[in-house]
Amino acid sequence: MENRRRRRKSVSRVTQISQAIKGRDLATLKHLARTGAGLETTRLRRRAWPLLLNFRSLVDPGTASLHPDEGQVDLDVPRTGLPKSREIRHTEHAVQRRQEQLRSTVVSVLRMYPWLSYYQGFHELTMPFLCVFGSEKPTQEAMRMMALFFVRDAMSPGLEHVMQQLQLLYVLLKSIAPNVHNLLEELQVPPFFAISWVLTWFAHDVDDFASICRIYDFLIVSPPMQVVYVAAALVKHSEREVLAMERDFAMVHTGLTKLPQQTKEWDSVLEDSWYLKSEYPETKLQQMGCMLPRKSAVNTFAATWTRLDPARPLPFTALVATKANHPLAEATPTVKNATSTAQWPLVIATMASATMIIEMAQVTQQSLAQSLQQTLSANAQERKQAEQFLKSVEHGEHFVVPLLQLVNSTEADEHIRFAASLYFKNFVRRGWATSDETEDTISAADRQAVKSELVGLMISAPKKLQLQLGEAVSIIAECDFPERWPELITTLVGKLSATDFHVNNGILQTAHTVFKGWRSAFRSDELYAKINYVLNEFTEAYMQVFATTDRLIGEHANNRAALQVLLHSLNLLCQIYYDLNCQDLPPFFEDHMAEFMQTFHKYLVYTNVQAEGDDDDVAGDLEEVKASICEIIELYANRYEEDFAQLPQFVETVWSMLTTVGAAHKYDTLVSRGMAFLRTVVRNPRQRQLFANGDSLQLICERIVIPNAVLPTADEELFEDDPMQFVRRDVEGSDAGSRREAAADLVRGLLDQFGAETTQAMSRFIMQSLAQYAANSADWRQKDVAMFMATSVAVVASVGALGATRVNSLVDVADFYNTHVVPHLRAVDSDRDAPILKADALKYVTTFRSQLPHDVLVQALPMLTAHLAHPDTAVATYAAVAIERLLVLKQQGVLRLGASDVQPHAEAMLSHIFTALARADSPQKLAENDYLMKTVMRVILASRTSILPLAPAALEALARILAEVSKNPSNPRFSHFLFEALGALARFACASDASAIAQFEATLFPIFQNILQQDVAEYMPYVFQILAQLLSVHQGSGRLPDAYVALLQPLLQPALWAAQPNIPALVRLLQSYLQIGGAQLAAEGSLQPILGVFQRLVASRANDHHAFALLLAVTLYVPESALANVLRPVLVLCLSRLQTSRTPKFVRNFVHYVGAILCLSSGVSMLLDTMDSIQPDLFVSLLQNILLDALPTVAGRVERKTTVVGFGLLVASPRFQNSPSYAALTTPVLLQVTSILMDAAVKDSKAQADQAQADDEDLDSLEIDDSGYQASFARLATLGDAKIDPCPQFTDAAAGLAQALKPAQSVVASSQLPAEARQFLSTLLQS
Repeated sequence: MENRRRRRKSVSRVTQISQAIKGRDLATLKHLARTGAGLETTRLRRRAWPLLLNFRSLVDPGTASLHPDEGQVDLDVPRTGLPKSREIRHTEHAVQRRQEQLRSTVVSVLRMYPWLSYYQGFHELTMPFLCVFGSEKPTQEAMRMMALFFVRDAMSPGLEHVMQQLQLLYVLLKSIAPNVHNLLEELQVPPFFAISWVLTWFAHDVDDFASICRIYDFLIVSPPMQVVYVAAALVKHSEREVLAMERDFAMVHTGLTKLPQQTKEWDSVLEDSWYLKSEYPETKLQQMGCMLPRKSAVNTFAATWTRLDPARPLPFTALVATKANHPLAEATPTVKNATSTAQWPLVIATMASATMIIEMAQVTQQSLAQSLQQTLSANAQERKQAEQFLKSVEHGEHFVVPLLQLVNSTEADEHIRFAASLYFKNFVRRGWATSDETEDTISAADRQAVKSELVGLMISAPKKLQLQLGEAVSIIAECDFPERWPELITTLVGKLSATDFHVNNGILQTAHTVFKGWRSAFRSDELYAKINYVLNEFTEAYMQVFATTDRLIGEHANNRAALQVLLHSLNLLCQIYYDLNCQDLPPFFEDHMAEFMQTFHKYLVYTNVQAEGDDDDVAGDLEEVKASICEIIELYANRYEEDFAQLPQFVETVWSMLTTVGAAHKYDTLVSRGMAFLRTVVRNPRQRQLFANGDSLQLICERIVIPNAVLPTADEELFEDDPMQFVRRDVEGSDAGSRREAAADLVRGLLDQFGAETTQAMSRFIMQSLAQYAANSADWRQKDVAMFMATSVAVVASVGALGATRVNSLVDVADFYNTHVVPHLRAVDSDRDAPILKADALKYVTTFRSQLPHDVLVQALPMLTAHLAHPDTAVATYAAVAIERLLVLKQQGVLRLGASDVQPHAEAMLSHIFTALARADSPQKLAENDYLMKTVMRVILASRTSILPLAPAALEALARILAEVSKNPSNPRFSHFLFEALGALARFACASDASAIAQFEATLFPIFQNILQQDVAEYMPYVFQILAQLLSVHQGSGRLPDAYVALLQPLLQPALWAAQPNIPALVRLLQSYLQIGGAQLAAEGSLQPILGVFQRLVASRANDHHAFALLLAVTLYVPESALANVLRPVLVLCLSRLQTSRTPKFVRNFVHYVGAILCLSSGVSMLLDTMDSIQPDLFVSLLQNILLDALPTVAGRVERKTTVVGFGLLVASPRFQNSPSYAALTTPVLLQVTSILMDAAVKDSKAQADQAQADDEDLDSLEIDDSGYQASFARLATLGDAKIDPCPQFTDAAAGLAQALKPAQSVVASSQLPAEARQFLSTLLQS
């Protein structure tokens, strides 16, 4: 009955579709395509899609000329298969015929619109259309509509616009799936997993033809951005699966890429995406994230698609009006005499002494060796001079050749050679990759010299040097191979030897260095093309070496020295095997799988006393080979299970191996990878039968899990001898490859398929261990393993920010806590003989903090606080970690522990921590425990302004610590948290009592002065940021305090600005100077050297945004009369950059700066007068050709507000309206600012409502584990954002624009704006 009802419903729908097609009822047809099962059949789609895609609406003649991308099309088309469907024939002839039609279709579109660029994926997007229409002509018509209106952004020369759309996917996920968003942010997974979804409309990722057609039905009746909403809805639908994924970058990324293939509920996903778009329309979404270019397909679709009419066809260029040949091209205004302006006397000049210039011309092996030797000196001044010399010469041509010669010199000291290899690696890392935003500092000749010498050097260099050189090879290959380094593989293959395996090992190490990056790379056609290139050139030689190595191992079974070399070769061959198979199963390896697997199995069970290592603590070559084989079979079990016929044999072998392998440390990696293989197999429902026997689970738990869950003796010793190393390995997951963690992962794998059985089996062992401990408390190891196994069984899913997010429903986490954990926390002096049990108890609280009730956490807090005073460093540190994690724990956006819960314990927390830190006997020992300092920072942040009574004591303690650790900075994380704590303390104490600033300055200034005098480079960026914060407290005084006036000139010294990490901090400090005493600086003549800083920064692609940040402060805080005197040379510098070295970032910042000038009281006349003084009508050209198109690219709420208000004031000014050349641009300018605001009212009102608590929320959620000092700037997050607002009188952009345009309401009314924009502005002006 139900089936008949469904059939009747389906027939009724088919009839509706047919009638809508026949009557050309597009509204009904679109509704049917969007909802339910879509357009049902291929026959109906063949008739409906031409109507929905506006066939025959365009008349473009095209060209017969070849398109430059046709070569890539020829490479891609033969790799394109047909979708899976009973409707589609898959014979070889049918596939070949479709591929011919596919090529013809794609090429015809490219030739018709030669300004479009082909992207890899366009051919896959085309194939479903071809399968539906069955012939080329309608498919060509469909694909030109797709190319012009739906995927045009992807067919620009780069994929920048698509990347921006993918960033908007993350904006959506942050709103609709915050847990997934947090996971992706924590693991730093970029949105590239969805790039094929967007570029191919899921055709690349979904095999089922019916599902592809259903998706196409939906998307062709939607705007081009809809595919991003579909991607977000798909991730939301799969949220549970995503959060259950193993918390590993590669696992999560790979799992996300598989979501489309695993999804069966496409109707539901598509419907949800439609409602998602209603809630977050494109304009709102862009304002939440980043603005797409004005001519993006997303932003032009509504205006162009609605103008299509098959009865009145138009050329595409008529829809997108332009003066250029390329419909999306930009024109650049010419700036005359841009370089003729007089240069300022630069205080911040590029300084190099005469002796240094002479030395640059004489860089030799000898001079480099001498400088590298000095960098190892114990004398700090000597080290610094040597580092400065190396930095000064490294950008000179031919620097790198003598450096590599030094690495290769057998006569040089081995320490110097290693230092040279390390410097070379860092040199390559700093400068090899280039982009529009960075300078190319390595000459073409040096690049070629490096690539010519590097392979030979890798082969001959000792293993210690190979590791450093290998990283450099990897970086270079990532940038240049194969396009700019095509000879790499042939060079490697050509150097392989049939007899010299020392040479072979160097070659194989080089190959592995190049290939291993593929393991974590994102799937892309470019990556696959690279892998296929290597497979074609490398595999035959690889297999010959593989077979020869296997044969020689047998022939030299009794020769220990030969076996050592050969087994090292075999291990490298195994690693390369994994590299070549990690993305997909190549046909070559599929064809030879039986041979390879037979050899792998042979060595997995191989025993030979001559091959075993002598050191039980260090894995030998044989152990490494076996571990690599386990890694390979895990890959095959996970990715290529259907082709992996040998899987059951390997399961049995690994199982047996894990029950017999020894407990020595050298077997740890092998055991861990073996258990990882079993975990992968057991999690696969299709392999369930291998473990379904009840005894199997019992045996796995008894013989594999339990023995490996016991705390190793080496870890016991580490807990006692080096507690910080023990904690760091545990907390940061650096023991992820340990036996213990592998055992826990295996338990979680068993729980996936055998939840109840595994829980029952493990619970039995847990209860036995607890009983043994209860009978004999001296046997603390039983309690330790019970706690560890209880956690392993209970945790189903976890994330770093929350701990366990899902737990085993068969385990009562709270009951176990009360019964077995609390007894270890009640008294600090308990468990004296087994402090590790206290560590276990504290870890339990940390792990299950999201699962334990609020009242339990409140009761635990004083116990945790008391344990900060525990004499054992590890226990005190685990207590600090637990407190720090509890203080940021949120539930539904609200902190679980409020200020009232924390404040009673804040003084004790700080006191215990400062006491513990005071016990250190050296600066290095003091800075060792960054977890304690992070907790200090967190307590201050949690206390907010109520920290004031504790501030004097806290300031004194922090200052004492800073004075000590600045003598020899050794732990960047500790340093970062120390300055964050100081910044937070100053921020909240001075907010409560402005007079507290005097104590902060009196306490900190002497220490800061010493840091600057001693040139403690690691601390300088922090010092400048704290100084900026302290100076800003003097706002309102009108004058700079004397201490800061005396500091200004030293701050402008060239040496400070030569260090890149100093620049952002110094800019912020100068902003504070200008904010407090801009008029004073202008009157005293201090503006010129500050503008000299601007001149230096604006010339650098890496620093031009800092230049504009500084210039904005000058513009807003200096009297307009003083600004008018310097504006012309400032603008000339900017226009010169626009003409000679324009980048999107520079244009975006320049547009915002122009908007800021226009917001000044006399800004319009000042700007136009200055521009005219440079060149008459220059600003007209600049506005028309650059500024207009760049307006939507301005990012950030304040920046967009400034830009909108500024350009609104420009349009409304009499100067603008009274000039015909300017007045002609009224409508384009209004259209751009209106398009920015069309949905801004909703966003801005929400922003205002959230503004009061935004800062608090940011601080509550502050995660800065990875923000420690590095080569780049380390911003102090606790200081807040120093964003300058040129028009603070307006709360939002819409209100500001309404006020700006009021004097010109008649101009707005008479403009030629589209009806929607005119109505928007009219409503805005009336409100």
